[in-house]
Amino acid sequence: MVRQFFIEIYTDDEPPFTPFMLPAIRFTWIMDAELHKLDGEIIDCKIKKAIFDMNPYKAPGLDRFKALFYQRFWELTGSKLTQLVLDVLSGRTLPDDLNDTFLVLILKVNYPQIVT
Repeated sequence: MVRQFFIEIYTDDEPPFTPFMLPAIRFTWIMDAELHKLDGEIIDCKIKKAIFDMNPYKAPGLDRFKALFYQRFWELTGSKLTQLVLDVLSGRTLPDDLNDTFLVLILKVNYPQIVT
């Protein structure tokens, strides 16, 4: 019953969204020097810098660990985390649950009713 309720309120009878192309004039061009940086080799120190540049208390990932955990215990976790990132970016592996997301639909109402 609850499942059907959410299916009905989140089902759209409209045709599916068709993406459109934005005019390229709206976007700035990436200069060759900047493009070279984006295409550069990913090295261990860049991965560590990215982890340490993250806000330590932001929302945790699926493993329930915030960035603070990896920052504080870098000596224990750094080599494994670095290897995972390098493997994913090189196309060697992508763990099945790496991009999993857990969604919860919460109906917003003006006056919630207490269910007894």
